[in-house]
Amino acid sequence: MIPPCIPLRSQRHWPHLVILALLAALVTPIAWNSPTKIDSVRVSAAPSNTDPNQLVRSLTVRFQPGVHAYRGATLPGAELIEGVTITLGRSYRDNIETLTFSQPLLFEQAERIGDILKKAGIVEFADVMLPLRELTDPLIETCTDTGAGTDGCRANQDWWMNEIGAYTAWTDNDANAPGVTVAVLDTGSRNHPDLTTTTSQWVAGYDMIGLSNADYFGIPTDLEGGQYTSAGDGGGRDSDATDVGNGRDGNTCHKSGNLLVGGPSIYPLADAAVSSWHGVRVAGIIAAQKGNGIGLSGVAPNVKIQPVRVLGKCLESDDPYNLPDGIDWASGEQVGSLPLNTTSVQVINMSLGSLYPRAGECPTVYQNAINRALAKGIVVVASAGNDFQEDARRNYPSGCDGVISVGATTRAQTLASYSNTGADLSAPGGELGADNTKKILMLANSGAINPDTDVYKYGQGTSMSSPMVAAAVAMARTKYPLSTNPAHTPAAIKSALQYAASLSTQCTGCGSGILNIPTFLEVLNPTASPTVVRAISVTQGWGAGIRVTWSAPTTAAWNPITSYSVVARNTGGAIVDTCTKTPSETLVCNLANTTQDTQYTVAITATRGATSSTSPISTITSRRQASAPSGLQVTRSDTSATFSWTEPTDLGGDTLGQLAELNVYSTQTGDSVVRRCYANESTCDVTELEPGTTYWADVKRWGNQFDFTFTSARLEFTTTGTYVAPTTTTVAPVVTTTTVAPVVTTTTISSGGSSGTTNTSGVGSQTPSSNSTSTVAVLYSVKVGATTVKSKLLALAKLKLPTGSKYAVTVSATSKKICKVLGTAIKTQKKGTCSVNVIVTLKGKKPTSKLVKILVK
Repeated sequence: MIPPCIPLRSQRHWPHLVILALLAALVTPIAWNSPTKIDSVRVSAAPSNTDPNQLVRSLTVRFQPGVHAYRGATLPGAELIEGVTITLGRSYRDNIETLTFSQPLLFEQAERIGDILKKAGIVEFADVMLPLRELTDPLIETCTDTGAGTDGCRANQDWWMNEIGAYTAWTDNDANAPGVTVAVLDTGSRNHPDLTTTTSQWVAGYDMIGLSNADYFGIPTDLEGGQYTSAGDGGGRDSDATDVGNGRDGNTCHKSGNLLVGGPSIYPLADAAVSSWHGVRVAGIIAAQKGNGIGLSGVAPNVKIQPVRVLGKCLESDDPYNLPDGIDWASGEQVGSLPLNTTSVQVINMSLGSLYPRAGECPTVYQNAINRALAKGIVVVASAGNDFQEDARRNYPSGCDGVISVGATTRAQTLASYSNTGADLSAPGGELGADNTKKILMLANSGAINPDTDVYKYGQGTSMSSPMVAAAVAMARTKYPLSTNPAHTPAAIKSALQYAASLSTQCTGCGSGILNIPTFLEVLNPTASPTVVRAISVTQGWGAGIRVTWSAPTTAAWNPITSYSVVARNTGGAIVDTCTKTPSETLVCNLANTTQDTQYTVAITATRGATSSTSPISTITSRRQASAPSGLQVTRSDTSATFSWTEPTDLGGDTLGQLAELNVYSTQTGDSVVRRCYANESTCDVTELEPGTTYWADVKRWGNQFDFTFTSARLEFTTTGTYVAPTTTTVAPVVTTTTVAPVVTTTTISSGGSSGTTNTSGVGSQTPSSNSTSTVAVLYSVKVGATTVKSKLLALAKLKLPTGSKYAVTVSATSKKICKVLGTAIKTQKKGTCSVNVIVTLKGKKPTSKLVKILVK
C-alpha cells in the first residue's frame, strides 16, 4: 500500500504518475501538482523474434537527493506501463538502487523509462543492464591424451603458444616465479588434473550467485511465484566458488514457462543448455601445469588462480550486481557483510560481456567497480566479444574505461570472423569450422549438466584470447612487482602491451597488433636499453641528399626516450652527416652533406637516461644527378645569335622541367648575364647583342622532382660586324612606378644628374643618395597587389603576375657602357639606350625574363 504524501514547504512539485510508481513512504515528504503528467510508456510483450540478449529486467538508478522509497514499492502496470509492474528492489553501494520489471523489456523500452525518470528529476542516472554472456562458442571434439611427450596434448596448442612467444617467455626465470594471483570472474572453479588445489594453483575464491531472485530484491517470491536457482548449488553467496555446471533443462530457471504477459515465453530462461565449464577453460589457459606429462600447459603455469563465481545457470535473470560485486571483492573492497578477500590480486580477467547499442556508455556500477580496482594498481583484462566484428567499444565490461580489451585472431594471424573489431590488442582465439588444428585446446569436463570426467576439448572465442593477455600481465607483475615499480600503473601496462603488439604481426581490426609477451616484458624493463625504433624509412632525398624517417617507441612515462641521433657514414666508415631529434619533434631528417651516386649507411640511436640502442644499419645509394645539356652550338650575326644543344640523356631517375634557360654573359663583366632566353625546345634565339663583341653562353636545365640543376659547358663566341659606340641625343622620363603595395615613385633622370627618387613603402627598394649619378629605384622583392604590376619596369616588360603571390624580381643592365645595376638602383653612365633585363621568379617555377629599353639623353 502506498502511504499518503505530505506537502513540502518548498515550491518543488513532482509529476504524479512517476511518484505514484516509484516513491512510497517518502523520508522527505513530497507533494505533486495533480494536473502535471508524464506521457505514459506503452510497453507490450516483446515480439517473438526478439534477440534474447537485448532483453532486460532491471534498471540501476541513483535517486536525486531527498528522494527515497520503501523497498518493495510497486506500480500496477495500468498507469505507466501496459501489463508490467516496476518494483523497487535491491540496494547497492554508493546509493544505487535497482528497479526491476515484472517481465523482460526491450533495451530501448527500458531506456525510455530511464529517460523519463531523469527528465522528471527523480534519478541522477538510469542504466539499462543487459544479461552477461560467456564469450566462447560451444566445445567440440576432445583431445585424447596419450601421455606422450612433455604434456600429452600440448602439440595441439603449440601454434598459439609460439605465436604469442609464451615458450620464449618461459626462459625468463624472473617472469615465471610463483606468487602472483589472477582473479578469474567466471562460472567458478573445478579441480582438473592439469589445474588442482593440491598443487596450490587454485586459491580460495567466492561465489557471488545467490539462491533466487528473492534473496537480492527483497521480494518474497520471484517472477511468478516459483523458485528457481541460478547458483545450482543449493546455497546463496558463500565461499565455495565451485562450478557445479551451468547446464539446465527447460524447467530449471522457472516453473510456469510463461514470463511474458499476454504471450508465449521467448525469454531464454526456459531454454535447455549444456554446461560450458567456462571458468576452468579460462583458468587453464592462464595457469595449467607444465611438465606433468598430461594435457596442456598454461601461458603462465606458475600463476595462481582465484575463482570468483559470477555466472550461473540463469544468466538472463542473475543479479546485475554479481559482476561489480565480484570485481570489488577480488580487489579487496568490502562487499556488504561478506568476508574481506585477503589474497592480493594483481590481475582480473573477465571473459564475459554483453553488446550494448552504443559505445562510451559503460554501466555506472561496472565503471565504478573497475575504477576502484585500477586505483589499487590491479590490471583489468576483458574479452572484446564475439558479435562478428561489431565495435568492441560497445561490449561491456571490455569497453569500460581503463579495461584492456582483447580481440581474437586466427592461426593465419588475421582477425577471427566472430571477433569484435577495434580492441586494444588481440591474441589467438581460434577459428570457426571443423579443423581442430586451428582451434584453442582447453581444459574441460564431459558433463552435460552436472560434472563428469575431466577432459581436454577444442573451441574458439575471445574468451580464450583475454586470459592469454591476463597471463602475460601476471608474468610482468611477477618480474616487475608494483611495489618496486610504481610507474607500472595499469595504464602503463596497457601502453606497453599495445606497443609490444605493434612490433608484432599486424592485422586489420586487431587493435595495436597481436600479443607479443617477450617484447612486452622487454619494454617494461626500467634498466634495459630502449627498444629499437621502428618503421625506419631511408630513401633518396632532394638532389643527392638522403631522407630518413622513423616511428618512435610508445614508451611508458617511467622511462621515456630523450633523444634520437641519425648518423650517415660512407663506405669507409667516416661520418658524413648527422641529425638529432627530440621526441617532441617530427621524426624526419634530411641529410644533405652527401654526393651523388654514392653508397652510404644510416643508423638511428635512441637514448633514454644512461642507456641507448641503435637500429639495424640501412644502406642507401644517393641519387645520380642527370647529365648536363651538351653540344652547345651558335649561329651568329651582328646583333643576334641562334643557339642549339643536345638535351640530357641520363636523367638519374628525374624528369626535365618544362623550360631550358640559355644565358649570355659579357666577357667584360665576368658572370653578369646580358641576355637570357627560355625555350621548351633545344634551340633559343638571342637578339640585341652588340656587333663585334665577345660573349659567353651556357644552357641550364632543371629536374622536376629532385631539385637538381644541370648546366652545360660554357661556349665563347663573337658577334659579326664592327662594334660602334652608340650616341644618343635625348633624355626621356624613365620610370614612374605605381604599385598596389609597395609603392615606388621615380623622377625623370638625365645623364650625370640627380634623380631625387623617393621610395615611399617599397620592400627591398632603396632611396638613392644625392650624388652625380641618376638612379631609378628597383624593387627586388614585392608582394603583388593587383593582377598587373603597375611598376613601370614591370609594366614595360608586360609581365602579368597573379594577385597575392610572392615573387623575386631581378634587374640587370645589358648595356654596360650606358648604365649599370648597382644594388637596388640603375646608374646611367652616358647618353644612349640602357637595356635592362627584368627577370621575375616565382618560387618553384622557372624564371620569366623581358628586356626593357630606357633612352638616356
